[in-house]
Amino acid sequence: MQAQDLASYRTDLDAAFAKRGGPGETTHVTIKPRGETEQPTLIFRDKGHLLGDALIRVPAYRAARIAFPNHRLINLSAEKTAFTGPLAPIAHLFFDEIFSGVEANSEQRQLARSFGPMDIVLDLRSNMRSSLNGVTFFGSAKRFVANSPGFAARYGAPRSFEVRPRNNAARYHRMVEIVAGHRLPYDFRIPTLPQAKTHAAELLPDGERYFGITSGPLTQTKSWPREGHITVAARVRAHGFRPVVLLGAFEGEQRAWYEANIPDALIVDLATARGDAGYLLWLLHAVAGRFAGCVSNENGLQHLVASRGIPLLTLSGPTNSRAWKPVTPLWWCIRAQQFGSDEPRAIPPAFVADTVSQMIRWIERNEDNRANAPMNSGQN
Repeated sequence: MQAQDLASYRTDLDAAFAKRGGPGETTHVTIKPRGETEQPTLIFRDKGHLLGDALIRVPAYRAARIAFPNHRLINLSAEKTAFTGPLAPIAHLFFDEIFSGVEANSEQRQLARSFGPMDIVLDLRSNMRSSLNGVTFFGSAKRFVANSPGFAARYGAPRSFEVRPRNNAARYHRMVEIVAGHRLPYDFRIPTLPQAKTHAAELLPDGERYFGITSGPLTQTKSWPREGHITVAARVRAHGFRPVVLLGAFEGEQRAWYEANIPDALIVDLATARGDAGYLLWLLHAVAGRFAGCVSNENGLQHLVASRGIPLLTLSGPTNSRAWKPVTPLWWCIRAQQFGSDEPRAIPPAFVADTVSQMIRWIERNEDNRANAPMNSGQN
């Protein structure tokens, strides 16, 4: 399966944005038109998701496609979803239809009746509404599983109590396995946009080794102070790697600071993507695939880098980093709580640099084995 080419991607993205409803309105995007013969449906019920939230759900979405190839897969979200925005080029890999902005139970029921034979509803929300949603669909769906403790809120699937995996990506994936009745591949990867892959190879040519540093909004408490990146870049350089700084669509104003303070770093930002914010995401994804490793804040860029399966160091603040673990199996994490705070600014730059050194030594020892490493089960 591949991402669509840039022309198709731009058409799909523009169409998706054109169909977005305003505040309080429903967005409906049909990816695959309904045929004359009704298909059984599988509905993912969710709160909604931005980039990082969407990416940690990919193993579950892909598993559902594998387990239920003849079902019509529908994403039904209360809020907006990245799959009608920056992830539009890969939405066709997972869904046939997407509805967002659907909050009221009555609206859910009305929509559900229009979907045809409703077989499975998986409610990915981890709150009381997830369990109660079984009442909404009772009598309409044959099988239902909620993301509740022990996955106890279920019907139409074998009843048993089990301890949920510690991280959300594995929980969502396990819900698909429960209704399928067997184990399924845990595949977190997303395809690379071909044009972005070519562009990334031009920016980061072969013959040099690269280590990534992702930034974040300067005003966000989840962001580690960028001054620490000077220490990290120096350590990366000492190991023979070139630092590469990734800046999101709203962080382009930070380019001048990084040019002045880490002058030998490559910088990939909105200007590199020729001002195209949609394409920037795919360029960053392709560039990350050329990294030996990366250090990141807790944000969407972290999860985008993680989808390449490379070694990743997360600098964690108030978020439950274990629950929101990135999908890469090669994961290091430094928590602000280790230093008596909930804010990443408490994490000493020297400690981060030492951890990066540990990562690089691990990378160099295991470089030959990583290419043949089995796909992560997602349970860690």
